[in-house]
Amino acid sequence: MQVDVPPDFETLIKKRLSGGGYASVEDVLRRALEAQDAEESWSDEERQALAAHVITACAARAGPPSLHSLLAKKGGRPKSPTPLLKLET
Repeated sequence: MQVDVPPDFETLIKKRLSGGGYASVEDVLRRALEAQDAEESWSDEERQALAAHVITACAARAGPPSLHSLLAKKGGRPKSPTPLLKLET
């Protein structure tokens, strides 16, 4: 079978081949089709579970918002803290 591909596809295939992970154009196309088959075989529940894990992981990595970021969203600037006690030396 011969397949004509647009230039941008050909560039992508050549990029994969030059990376050394594939021995032939057929290997590149086989892997792409296998990945697509695997993705299409996921159920909606599996997709939702993965999305929930990604969101949870991203939120945990980011941590709670800082006062500075909250004020920046509102257009304000954090002020320099004023001392509670002024110590004289």
